[in-house]
This record gives sequence, structure tokens and C-alpha cells, in this order.
Amino acid sequence: MRLVLAQPAFWSDLVIHFLKQAKSIPDAFFETAGRYPDKETYRQSVFDPSTDCEEIPRRWRGRTYRQVLPRVLAISRFLLSLGVEHQERVAIVSYTRPEWMEADLGVLSVGGVSVSVYQSLMPLDIGYILFDSGSRVVFAENQEQVEKLLSLLEKPFPIPATEERPAQEVRISLKAIITFERTVEHPLVTFLGDILAAPDIDDAAVKARCASLQLDSLAALVYTSGTTGAPKGVMQTHANHLANVRQVYESGLVREGNSIFLLLPLAHSFAKLMGYIGFITPVTLYFPGVADTKSSKANPNSVTKDLREAGAELVPVVPRLLEKMQAAIMNKSLEPSVASRLLRVALRAGAVVSEARSAGKTPPILSSIVYVATGFVRRKVRKRLFGSHFLFGISGGAKLPQEVARFFAAIDAVVYEGYGLTETCVATNVGRPGRYRIGTVGPVLAS
Repeated sequence: MRLVLAQPAFWSDLVIHFLKQAKSIPDAFFETAGRYPDKETYRQSVFDPSTDCEEIPRRWRGRTYRQVLPRVLAISRFLLSLGVEHQERVAIVSYTRPEWMEADLGVLSVGGVSVSVYQSLMPLDIGYILFDSGSRVVFAENQEQVEKLLSLLEKPFPIPATEERPAQEVRISLKAIITFERTVEHPLVTFLGDILAAPDIDDAAVKARCASLQLDSLAALVYTSGTTGAPKGVMQTHANHLANVRQVYESGLVREGNSIFLLLPLAHSFAKLMGYIGFITPVTLYFPGVADTKSSKANPNSVTKDLREAGAELVPVVPRLLEKMQAAIMNKSLEPSVASRLLRVALRAGAVVSEARSAGKTPPILSSIVYVATGFVRRKVRKRLFGSHFLFGISGGAKLPQEVARFFAAIDAVVYEGYGLTETCVATNVGRPGRYRIGTVGPVLAS
């Protein structure tokens, strides 16, 4: 098992202190930007279809807090120019990318409420969320999402019944659509790049809005299907998110200078927690490149290449992704070659040794010898999956099958399972170094 070194108490205490003192999420972001102006907030791979291939590493573009801060402020100023009011809902329909987090912070900085919308939803499902939340300003990733939004404006559409209202046909209106990629021209559409290129002006109005926020101010609406009926918008406050970020630090899972590869949908609260850790504390996020600027469909091969090349230390995942990784390695081990035979031996030895250790027993001598001798094979597999600096994964969103957890333990790639709910914003329990057992979600994250 690979363990994380203990976090220096001084730095941990410093981050925890200012998280406790922060009055809002943007307040914490501005504090971090001021303390660490030259630290990279994030890095993202640059996808160039003309030269991209498996053998050539991609170029990565990074931005420091000094560079990210004016981008967030520019977004905030534009939202104010649209007349976005305190606690007004603003939706984000996009796959995971840095602009998602910048837009979210821009919304929060003017006292708005961020409404998360999965980029994979069909138009009618998006329409329901926009109507139910009252969102009239929308950040849309690309042409695919713009077309969904414009189709909703053409005519009334049906929405299902809820406890508060009957099924009915409704119309929505939008004040603006802000796109992360350049799309076709339309009176409602503004390209984010044009907003960011506008000259800086006084940010007094933004600062005043931010100062008016309280810990119990509503920060987000995250729609979840729950168990019955139409999706419900879970109300999450600034205090909810700040407390969860602080708890992650207090648990020792994250320390200053860590890196996190963020590939999960930011519309999900688990991924959003990781996004806030990267933007409001001194942790660097790694984002996959945008392989398709017209649609929001993920390219699995492109994402796995970025994951491998990024070499991030912490990788939040969902069980389904781990199952696919396991299947790929197991299929490789069944090939009729010397390398595949050696892989099978390494996996078998790793499984015996990890099982014995987890049971508090001494592994058999022969298995231990084979385990040591085949260590280079497991290191190669681990690097192929997660990159060169991987420390551990954190699995959430669904139950992690024990056989999957055992497989990754067998290749010395520990995956801690966590538990939480959108309604608890977000994590309540998670395994961690020294407090890890396969088949459990670990102890309470922190008080």
C-alpha cells in the first residue's frame, strides 16, 4: 500500500484557519489568490487534432491565481452588466473544464446562485431545470448546448408535476447565453473570450456584492432525481461547501501543493468539491483537453491519455471508470505473450500479498518473493493507468465493488471509497491512509 506523507501542520493549519474565517466561497478564492498569486490554479492539456497521436505527449497550459483572478472578475462584471441580481439563479451547461469553475466563481462573486446542469441532458430536461430554478442567464459550453437552449425558446414545452404544481406546458425566456467556445452568431449569445478581452474597469460593484454574502447565503442548486418524481433542486450554501473543503484538509487527504486530476462532471457535487479544493486552496487541478469544440461528448481515449500524462497525485473516480480500467488490464493479461504471462503472475502475487496484509497476516514466503520480483510490472501498469505521481484514488457516486477495490490494491493503486449525498454537500465518510479497509466507506470525514 502506498501511503501519503503527513501534511506539515503549519501549512495545514494555515489553510484550515482561513477556510474557517472565510465568509463565502469567493471570499476564500480571493484570499487564496492574494496569498499565492504565482501558484498554478490549474493546468489543461491542449488538444491539437492535426498532430495528436498516442506516441507524442500533449502540451499543457497552466494559469496561476494572478491570471485566473481577472478572468473571474471579468465574468462577474459582465453578469452585473446583464442586471443579474443578488441570489439570482444562473445555470451552467457544460462538460468539465476550467471555464466551468471560473463561471461558477463569477456567479457567486456577484451574489448569484449557480445551477448545475449535466451537459448530456436532453433539451426538455434542461428546460425543466431552467424553469424550475428560474435561470435566465446560462453558460453553455458549445454549439451543441446553444442549439438545445435555442430550441427551448421556440415554443412551449411540457414539464412534469411536482408536489407544488401540476404537470403543465411552459415557456421560458433567457437574458443571455455565454459560451465557452465560439458558436454561430445570435442576439442572445456572447462568447466568453470576448468578455475576457474587454478592458478592466473598477471592480467596486463586484466587491460590494461579494461583501454582502453570508455563510448561510444560497450558493448552488444541484438537481438530483432522488427516489420519486421530477428532479429536485438541492439547496447548498456557502457554509456547506466551505465546511466540506475544510473537512477534507482536516482529514489529511489533501495538503498544500497536491495535484488533482478532475475528469468527473462538475454538475455532480463530488466533482464540484474537488473543483473548490483546487480553486480556493493551494492545490493544482489538472483538466482533460477539449477534443471536440462543437459538442460536449467525452472522448474516453483522449481523457485516459491526459490522465496518464498529467501524472496527478489524487484522482477522484466513479466505480464504472475503475471497472473499465480493470477490464482493460485483465484482457491484456489474457493475450498469448510472455509479457501477458508475466502480468498474470504479477497480478496473482499482488492479490495474495494485499489480501494477507488487509487481514493483518504475513503473506506466504513464495508469494512475497514473487511480489517483490514482479514489482516493476505493477509499477508499469499503475503508471499506464494513472501517471507517474499517483498516490491514491477516491471513489464516489456509487458503491465500489469489492473485487474492483481488491484488483487495484493488488497493483498497489489504493482507491479509498467515500460516501455522501448531494443533500449533505458532499462527502460524509471516506477511507484514508491508516484508516482503510476494502468494503467500507471509512470513518466520518471530520467534525
